[in-house]
Amino acid sequence: METHAANDEILAVLAAEHGVTVEEWDTASLDPMLREHFMGWHHRIGDRRYLIFPKGQDPAERPSVARALLARTNGEVQA
Repeated sequence: METHAANDEILAVLAAEHGVTVEEWDTASLDPMLREHFMGWHHRIGDRRYLIFPKGQDPAERPSVARALLARTNGEVQA
């Protein structure tokens, strides 16, 4: 089983490899249904890329969510 520190390290490596900044957002103001299902989000502003996770999320979930988001967005054609 991966520890909290190991999950943080995996996430840091993924972020460095893909050139993304990791952010943590307080999702308390979201609609409860959205808040319950919000796992993560990839966002691009110009040349900067972000992985955004909800505050308080189980750290064990983040590496797999990050991999899925990066795999999906890396396959996108950018204009």
